[in-house]
Amino acid sequence: MAIFNIDSNVVFDSIQAALDARGVEMTFEMVQKIYRTIDNSLPELTSGLLEETYEEWREEAIGAKGWGTKYVQAIQIKQTDDGGKVYLDEGIMDKGSNKPAFMFAMMMERGVKSWSIKDALLNSEKAKVGPAGIKYIIVPFPVATPSAGKGGAKLASKFGGRKMSKDMHSLVKKGESVPEGTTISVTNTLRSFDVDVTGLTRYSTRKLHSQYGIFRCVSQKSTGWIFPDTPAEPIFPSVVEYVSRRIQEELKKYCDEIVKEFS
Repeated sequence: MAIFNIDSNVVFDSIQAALDARGVEMTFEMVQKIYRTIDNSLPELTSGLLEETYEEWREEAIGAKGWGTKYVQAIQIKQTDDGGKVYLDEGIMDKGSNKPAFMFAMMMERGVKSWSIKDALLNSEKAKVGPAGIKYIIVPFPVATPSAGKGGAKLASKFGGRKMSKDMHSLVKKGESVPEGTTISVTNTLRSFDVDVTGLTRYSTRKLHSQYGIFRCVSQKSTGWIFPDTPAEPIFPSVVEYVSRRIQEELKKYCDEIVKEFS
């Protein structure tokens, strides 16, 4: 993916284009004065353009559907003495998933092809082979408690949007079971759907913290477990179009003013 670079070369090229458009012939001394003027005002000009590029890209990402709120974390700005760049940082991790934010950006820009969740799970080192020679793995799906306030919202997000009702919580915290076929509504970054929470139970983590969840067995005989095709929802092309236009507008105005002053 392209990076927005704005530096002195871009400005000097625009100055030359402005000179050519006016048909102005300048002495060496006049050209030197123009360049000195550019050197003095370039940091302010490029800083403004970089900030605008950065804010536009972030707004487009935040306003997009899907993984936009994760995508935006990868957008970074770096300013130097003669310019800078706005780019996607591959090293920044999304706090909710502990996955690279860059990954979510690419998933939005390019889409995701359908793949087998079952095959991925059975390739795990935690997969076992049963007495009949069938490979299987037990998959936990944590479910958040109905905590109030912002903390509860973050907890539900961490667990994929799965959060039990107060009635469910009152049953399972006492060791009782929720009725078979009980479902909860889940909304994630892609869609909304119902999840069967039959078997919802209380258990202890490795650090002996109490947690609630459901467990599902996935084996070689399991059907489904396919992640569907997710079409691309690119935002970068519209950002390129907007920013390219704004850069040209600002550079043209800036260069015309300088050429007018010295011609």
